[in-house]
Amino acid sequence: LRQLESHDFPVHEEGWYSACVQYTQGKPANPQGLRMELNVELKPDIDHRDPDTPVETYRQPINTLNSNIESAHREINYLLARTGRFSKTAQSTYWRVVWCAIVNICVLIGSSWWQVWSLKRLFKEKKLV
Repeated sequence: LRQLESHDFPVHEEGWYSACVQYTQGKPANPQGLRMELNVELKPDIDHRDPDTPVETYRQPINTLNSNIESAHREINYLLARTGRFSKTAQSTYWRVVWCAIVNICVLIGSSWWQVWSLKRLFKEKKLV
């Protein structure tokens, strides 16, 4: 891939910006052959608060946010406990199903053996064998 052009668009105010890109060379661009990179540089050390706004203005939204975070934390802990309990219940049910299947197989084998033994005995008594 080769880089054809590079453009910088410095902005001095925050906000929404739109950019329109048009392919103007030769044939229309193949979507798989067009590569575009967008590099956005942000400076995290800029304080975006208004210095004229009093701290009390931020107190209510922060308190609301803290209570919402605590509520979410309690809900997550509850869901984790429920998940653990559900896992134990599912595992217990799984082993009960396994033991029930083993008992069913044993009963099936036992009843099959008893039928064959009874039929053999019947045929011997009737002297058909």
